[in-house]
Amino acid sequence: MLSSTDVGTIFLDRELRVRKFTPVVQQEINLMEQDIGRPLSHIAHNIMGYDLVKEAEDVLKNLTRREREVRNTKGKWYLLKVAPYYTLDRMIGGVVITLVDITELRNINERLLKLSAAVEQNPSLIAITDINGKIEYVNQKMVKMTDYPESQLLGQPLLELFSESPINFEEKWLSIKEGEEWNGELRYRKANGERFWVFASVLPICDKQGKVLSLLNVAEDISRRRAAEMALRESEERFDRLARATSEGIAIVEHDKILDVNQAFAKIFGYKQADLIGLSIGKLIQPALRNLVMEKVTTHYHQPYRSEGLRKDGGILPIEIQAKPMQYNKRLLELVAIRDLTNVVQEHLYRDLVHNMPNKVVAIFDHDLRYQLLEGRSWVCLKRPLSAKPCGIYFPLRFARCSKSRTKPHSRGKKQILRWPIKPLFTW
Repeated sequence: MLSSTDVGTIFLDRELRVRKFTPVVQQEINLMEQDIGRPLSHIAHNIMGYDLVKEAEDVLKNLTRREREVRNTKGKWYLLKVAPYYTLDRMIGGVVITLVDITELRNINERLLKLSAAVEQNPSLIAITDINGKIEYVNQKMVKMTDYPESQLLGQPLLELFSESPINFEEKWLSIKEGEEWNGELRYRKANGERFWVFASVLPICDKQGKVLSLLNVAEDISRRRAAEMALRESEERFDRLARATSEGIAIVEHDKILDVNQAFAKIFGYKQADLIGLSIGKLIQPALRNLVMEKVTTHYHQPYRSEGLRKDGGILPIEIQAKPMQYNKRLLELVAIRDLTNVVQEHLYRDLVHNMPNKVVAIFDHDLRYQLLEGRSWVCLKRPLSAKPCGIYFPLRFARCSKSRTKPHSRGKKQILRWPIKPLFTW
């Protein structure tokens, strides 16, 4: 019977002489059949740092059991037990030594310890529940983030910690219990009532047959990320509103490629917004000036400068360009502002013409300046009073401001308005 066991055993008498042993023990203690009757002190062994004889003497003297884990010279681990044994007449017969190979068990325990430490010290919130969702284990991060004592969390339904979810999680829990995995955002509730968002994964823990034994919940705190995303979204919305409200054309450019534009930008160049996405901004510049503008864009030149734009229909228009670099998601982009100078150039041209015309000419107004005239912001007075028969260059308008010396008083204030129909002498 002793020969068939996997446990290494040696029986020593009261003088610590070998009486019996099992074959397994020969792997670590150098015993042979002819060693029966020899003292243990004459037998060599492979156990490191352990005095086997002294241990046996102490056990026999004190009649106590000793147990410890020992290691051999090849790295294998054993559970070594030394205990007194009794004869049939209840007398001390000697000492029995047993060696049990625990190498695999110890390796498993070491892996479990590492796994346990990794789970316990993990920066994620980890909870293990039974099949009904009652918490059986939480790591320290879970305790710290929820502010609940560990004793209060254990046994509590995990669902009670969720204060908000984009789905009906109670219904989803039923499919999770059947072995389905789930990932998504949840909002946890702290002990003081505060809320925080997490990205959670709920996984089934199954046996070898696939039966769900427990559920593992791993969650990552994403409160800062959500706050940053919300701030970014609000910033983008403010920028979008500003871009829509301004009369200047706004484009976001990366490596000369247009990523986005506002409506004013598309209107200036005669395109639809969607048609401009991905287009090189150089295509919107008059060919003779294209290289100069592209050099300024790629070198992040930020001072305003004038150039000439190229419309979709082939028309050329005077523009003012100003670009500023901006960081977005660790990408260096250019925010390009375009101002249409057509009205400014025409107004300067017309004023130069008026300046060089005879004094009889009141002003030159084109269709685009009509609204400015009616609002009283753009008008030209003559050096001499207007003659009774006015002449000049005129686009159809009904009102003109002039000096007050040849006009009649008006009830609406000190400024006087002279009204009469005028025919244009010529147009261009």
